[in-house]
Amino acid sequence: MTYFLRFTQTANEDLERNASYHASGIPEEEMSIEDMASMFDCEEEDIILLDYGIYFRNIENGNMCYFQRLNGLCGFELESENLEDAIKEAENFYFNSVYNTADMIDFSIFEGVYTDDCPEGIVFDAENILYTK
Repeated sequence: MTYFLRFTQTANEDLERNASYHASGIPEEEMSIEDMASMFDCEEEDIILLDYGIYFRNIENGNMCYFQRLNGLCGFELESENLEDAIKEAENFYFNSVYNTADMIDFSIFEGVYTDDCPEGIVFDAENILYTK
């Protein structure tokens, strides 16, 4: 069994959706969807336009930006071999100045399978939520 840490306040919705979106920061007027798919090395149907403000701050600001749909949830693979150790590992987790449990207190531990790398962690196919803080 592999444990994955995901910083989230919506673990149940995440599990149901089982997909994450990676923001490019590139507005629609700067690049075509075809060029975005080429840049991300994915299919065009995996690129969507979302309001950047709503996605990150739940504030509509009209700034449409390209996002890449990832085939699974974005998170971090834990090295622990049991849930008790995985919780301890997660409570002391530090990836960078953004993704760490000192600054992001809401997280869940999922059971799942590694599927791919992504710019901020890894992508995993989530099977269950085992712990939520």
